[in-house]
Amino acid sequence: MNCFWTLSLLMGLAAIGWAAAKENHHKDNVAPRSRPNYDHIDYYDCSGKPNGTYVHPTDCTRFIMCSNGYASDMACPDCDLPNTLCHGSPYLTYDGFKERCEWPKITECIVDPPATDPPTTDPPATTTTTKKTTTTTKEPTTATPITICHGITAGHTCEKDQCQPCGYCWNLHSFYFRCQRTFPSDPKLEITGEWVHEECDPDLWWNPDLKPSSGVEDGFGGACDKWENLSNATRDGYLADENCVVIPDVCEWGQDDDDKCTGRYWYYDPKTMEDREDLECPDGLKWDQASENCRKCVDGCEC
Repeated sequence: MNCFWTLSLLMGLAAIGWAAAKENHHKDNVAPRSRPNYDHIDYYDCSGKPNGTYVHPTDCTRFIMCSNGYASDMACPDCDLPNTLCHGSPYLTYDGFKERCEWPKITECIVDPPATDPPTTDPPATTTTTKKTTTTTKEPTTATPITICHGITAGHTCEKDQCQPCGYCWNLHSFYFRCQRTFPSDPKLEITGEWVHEECDPDLWWNPDLKPSSGVEDGFGGACDKWENLSNATRDGYLADENCVVIPDVCEWGQDDDDKCTGRYWYYDPKTMEDREDLECPDGLKWDQASENCRKCVDGCEC
């Protein structure tokens, strides 16, 4: 009898263990998984390109990795959706300028579709008179380091005496290319250079006007700097560049220095920021710039 109960108990424990294992296996099957990577793809040509990562032709949550002429389609990691930086995207977004996957909220979705040749058509057999239509197309404002820094690409060779870096602003961040030199231990070997892509600190801007003490205008210069140190021309250039800073439409109230402690103030229309409207508070009230409203008493003024 004891053997019978012992055997029954063992069989019951085995059944419970099998059920638990089956449940765990089911959980593994339904658990979310990261997307796969694909090696040796044929829809991207890495021929002649340096080893490194590149913008994906169709999906900004993936990127292309070139290695010895072979292309691989790589996936950015999953994004923790409760995190506000995910911006509703289940995956991180590839940043081609930082050459890594970043938070979707602070990274613009950019793809790099391959160039296609326009289709060729046979000339018509007969001559037809048609009405000529002129279409005006707005030039795109989006630029890339390739167009900003002409002829410079990260990973490509540069001359060993190339001392002029190339900097630019993109999405409130400053980047620059510099020529990184390799000095061999053997003096008989040639010094080589390679363009590398760098980023300024988040609170710094690229200042193209910084020059060394030699003062060579066209030879050297450019460094990360504070906003207050930039020239007016450089500031205006960044503010006017939509790829760098997008200034939203805002309402603006203010008061001229000559109108302090009075009810006179002005307002700028947010659509144009050019049409100033002069206004005045009701009798007995003064304009308070701190609260942007009319008040009986204002700090620093006689009530």
